[in-house]
Amino acid sequence: MSKGKSGGGKSRGSGRTPMTPQAASRIQSRSAKDSSSKSATTGFGSRAQSAGDRNSKGDGQK
Repeated sequence: MSKGKSGGGKSRGSGRTPMTPQAASRIQSRSAKDSSSKSATTGFGSRAQSAGDRNSKGDGQK
């Protein structure tokens, strides 16, 4: 049996779709609405926002 792409996290740069500012905004919004959610308690919202900002600065450039 092979493992799928939706694995256990820690993927950092595995060729997946990069985080966008819009996606980060959705994540942070949901975290704010449910402070007991996993993304809220782990700080994922702020990391997503950071990644979205970083990725938007390089639009069209590699």
